Amino acid sequence: MSDADRRSKEARMLARLRHPAIVALYDARLDSTPPYLVLEYTEGESLAGVRAQWKTKQGKEQMAATQEVILKYQDELKKVMANDK
Repeated sequence: MSDADRRSKEARMLARLRHPAIVALYDARLDSTPPYLVLEYTEGESLAGVRAQWKTKQGKEQMAATQEVILKYQDELKKVMANDK
């Protein structure tokens, strides 16, 4: 599968998802230069901010921070995956 095909498939999958823990995809222009997605705006900390905080941690502290995020959203992700079949 080419990168373009993969991006298109992922955009279609995201567009079908409806869940409070996932931002809505409003539009996708994957054939433009550069390709882009138009996503729902949400309040809260940016991913860049979360990542910057994570990068200040080391070793086990980084692993614990990663695990905290995974555990926080695992139930929501399971529900989404169950409904996306």
